[in-house]
Amino acid sequence: MLKKIAISAALGLGAFAFVACDSLLDTQPRQSVSPEVALEDISGVRGIVTSAYNRLLSEAAYVNTRVAAPEVLADNGVQNPQGNPSGRYVSEETNAVGTGVGGWGLYSALINDVNYVIADIDITEAPQGEKDNLKAQSLFLRALAYHDLVKTYGYEPGREQGGFDLGIVLRTSPTRGTTDADTPRPRSTNVEVYQQIEQDLLEAISLFQTATGSPSRFLANRAAAEALLSRVYLFWGQHQNVIPHATNAMENPLGASLANPNQVAGMFASTSTTPNREAFFEIRVTTTDYGNGVNGSLAALFTPEQWFDIVPSNELKELYEEGDRRFLVNDEGVISGWYSNRDRADRVVQTYTTKFMQTVDGIGQYTDNTPIIRFGEVLLNRAEAYANLGQDGPALNDLNQLREARGLDPVSLAGSDLLNEIIDERRRELAFEGHRWFDIKRLGRVLEKPEATGASPLLPDDFRFLSAIPNNQVVASNGVIIQNPGYTVEEED
Repeated sequence: MLKKIAISAALGLGAFAFVACDSLLDTQPRQSVSPEVALEDISGVRGIVTSAYNRLLSEAAYVNTRVAAPEVLADNGVQNPQGNPSGRYVSEETNAVGTGVGGWGLYSALINDVNYVIADIDITEAPQGEKDNLKAQSLFLRALAYHDLVKTYGYEPGREQGGFDLGIVLRTSPTRGTTDADTPRPRSTNVEVYQQIEQDLLEAISLFQTATGSPSRFLANRAAAEALLSRVYLFWGQHQNVIPHATNAMENPLGASLANPNQVAGMFASTSTTPNREAFFEIRVTTTDYGNGVNGSLAALFTPEQWFDIVPSNELKELYEEGDRRFLVNDEGVISGWYSNRDRADRVVQTYTTKFMQTVDGIGQYTDNTPIIRFGEVLLNRAEAYANLGQDGPALNDLNQLREARGLDPVSLAGSDLLNEIIDERRRELAFEGHRWFDIKRLGRVLEKPEATGASPLLPDDFRFLSAIPNNQVVASNGVIIQNPGYTVEEED
């Protein structure tokens, strides 16, 4: 088992202390060493990589915000009028100024973790195959972090509004001290960021070919890198490149596979040892890893077991067809699949998503794994790419493959009707997994808010589609880091 390295980062000073512990429960530091010293031993490198994974186990990342906020900011999730509200995501529902997905500071720390490994792993005394594996994982994590950031704070290439093409600040070497941290860097263009992500993923794919160690879908792996690259190319508008990487991911024998109709209802019931059957890469969340489940978890947010703040919008529910195994209604009006209208005591409640139902550590622990990228998405990535290239036949085949796997009959469509149906299918398939807001933004479409919100539509040029850069970062840079349009920079004392 990898050792956890707890990292205390004073971001303004660039000071980092690496603390080794025997387990995720062991919070008492035994030793503090510099990153350079940690990198001399392979166990130290493993710890630094583990620290990067641990960053994703944050409410600002994949145990809450990065999954929930894109659903509420868009049109899939609304406040539950009958829940036990905690007050979260009220402003997001109406797209109040200042709401968004965020993650700037969290991902900056993750990126700095893996930058040490990527830059310096060659000094480590260890078998080359293991070093290749750890470097490949680090490159994947950096690519994931940069893509999550650039789609949050910038427009996609070719979808810029008002000619604004800034992405995020790129740092591909570690911040080793005060001098590095105190030297502000400007935001790179969106294209430059996408080029860096592409470079990282292509190198990771190559390194995974020579890596040693048993592949795990709870860790970065070659299939996951191919799958993520298909997502990146789709956002970039490079549809011809989506197809081979999506295909490579889906044909990889690692273990991810498309669930059949009889497997759909239970596919999200993953455990600490068995991931979602469709997951190429999944974040494992246990009470050992994450101790605030009763308040901050997706189960607490989405289900009747706790706060029950957010429920599916009527507009989303109406998109599902009769017989869809994801949203199946029987003769008595009982909903099953990825949704339910009954709580554990069989009482009728507001319809809710069952993708996060405390399946890892059991009821009362509020722990659920989060699939970051899975088969259903990658199949739709390829379908959308084919449709954009005018290859209606292959696009329709992919769409119907997914429909049939969800218990539905095939359809016959072409042209814009086919493309629009693929986008609707993405909404049905990926609801409550953190995709919808970013899909609407990258497609340049009008966001029609659910009627229940009382909010006005957002046009593609609405500045609120971009999150605000943290004000302290803009001020501390003395204007080197440019704030996103529409947001005011306030001077701080």
